Amino acid sequence: MSSVDLFDFASFMKIRGYDITEDIAKYYTSLNPQEYEDLIISTVSDVTKISIEQIKSKSRRREVVYARNICCKLLKEFTSLSLKSIGLLLGGRDHSTVIHAIESHDNIAWQDYEFKLQSQKCHNIINTIYLEVYVKRQIEMSIKKTEELNNQLNHLQNSTE
Repeated sequence: MSSVDLFDFASFMKIRGYDITEDIAKYYTSLNPQEYEDLIISTVSDVTKISIEQIKSKSRRREVVYARNICCKLLKEFTSLSLKSIGLLLGGRDHSTVIHAIESHDNIAWQDYEFKLQSQKCHNIINTIYLEVYVKRQIEMSIKKTEELNNQLNHLQNSTE
């Protein structure tokens, strides 16, 4: 991705109210699907102001549990991780704890407007980055396929001459 594209991506995110630097944009737009785990947890940490260590801790403080619930919901939505893997990633929790966190997420969102806004902000950031990476990869694949077809066409033209 060129520096102009990265600048456009960083500007795109800032227009939508997300504080993202060009370095962060460069990192996020080069992610492999497996790296979304760290992206999700760090985004939730940034938005909720709860450290990653706290999210993964055994703490039962409401703010920490809420951040953990958002992580569980987004990890389930944006990754192919199993419930067990999500639990292990978030401090060695059991799969049933992850199920409870995901179910609790929706109930809390109905009752706590601030939680709902934080969750929506995290979701929007992850979704925007996810779509940006997806579109970038689709364009790269299209360019590669076009180049391959042009090479084949050139080869055919050269062989008939």
